Parts: sequence; structure tokens; C-alpha cells
Amino acid sequence: REEVVVTGGRDTKVIVWDTLKWYAKHTMKTQDYVNCVAFDRVRDKFFVSGGNDWKVLLWDSQTFRQSLEFSGHTYALKCCAVDPVSASWVVTSGDDSKLCVWSPESNKCLVEIEGAGGDYNESINCCSISSDGHVVACGLANKRIALWDTRTWKLLQKLDGHKSGVEDLCFVPGFSNKKLISVDGRSLRSWSCKSS
Repeated sequence: REEVVVTGGRDTKVIVWDTLKWYAKHTMKTQDYVNCVAFDRVRDKFFVSGGNDWKVLLWDSQTFRQSLEFSGHTYALKCCAVDPVSASWVVTSGDDSKLCVWSPESNKCLVEIEGAGGDYNESINCCSISSDGHVVACGLANKRIALWDTRTWKLLQKLDGHKSGVEDLCFVPGFSNKKLISVDGRSLRSWSCKSS
């Protein structure tokens, strides 16, 4: 939905904002800090949130009620993203260095990768899915980026070069899975990724 923005924060709330009049349309309470939110941009059926309570919550976009809860992480969640092609899977990660892939339809964990940054016990701060849905990029606290092939869930590539932990990243629109932008606390970097 172009007319709404969803936010989460330390007040433990997920808030849906009307961007035309800038007021809070709906407020949903969770049990702990909310660290990330992501939209189903394909069918506009749901959005997800994740936080310090280790849970991934799936919310109905029409009723704004919680419809599912995914459990499987062992530390705080820091990032989540929805498959931009079919919205048939959601990826989550965080302080447990685990990458989990969930089905919004079956409420099951489809894939669980321990040490998804290529190194165990490294927090994953951010994640992004390429526009073709073929690659997931994970930005780590140890300054590294790890790229995963979503068709095989094998590690494609590790990218090193940041001076501090990777805080955010995204694939560049129009370049499929070939270009990636990432930021740490001091700099922005542009990457040319291997073809998957």
C-alpha cells in the first residue's frame, strides 16, 4: 500500500501510519522492542515484524490483527524481508547469526541456516532480497556481507571491505541481483555481485 507506512520501536508498538494525513491509523502492541518490519508488496496481504522477544509476527494487512507467530530464533531479531516475487516466503535474522526462511501459508520454517554470515556467533544486522528473488544479502556485525542463493540456500559470496559493522544494505533497483549498496557507521559502499 502506497498510502501507509509501518513502523516499530522501543515502545513495543507496531504502528500503521496514514501517509496522506500523517496520523496513526492502527497501533498494535507486542511484548518487547520491535526492531524490524517488512511488507508483502506482491499481494498486499500481510506485513511482518520482529524484535527482542525472538518472535516473528505476521499481521493481516486488512484487519491489522496478528495472524501468525513464527518461533525458532534464540536471540533478538534485527532484520526481516519478504520475497518480492511471490511473497511466498519471509527471511529473518538477528543476534543468533541464524537465517530462517518461513512460509506465511503453512506457518513452517522452510530453511534454517546456522552461522549465516559464514561465521558463527556473529550478529546479522540487516538483510535484503534481490528483485528477482534469487539472492539474499546479509550484513554482519563483523564488517562482512554474505550472499545466499535462494534456490539452493548455498553461500554464493562473501564481501569484505567495511571498516565497521554493516548497518543496512539493499539491492539497487533495475540491476536484479548484480548491484548492492551497503552502509556502516562511517561509509557507503557499492558492490558488483557475482551472477547467480
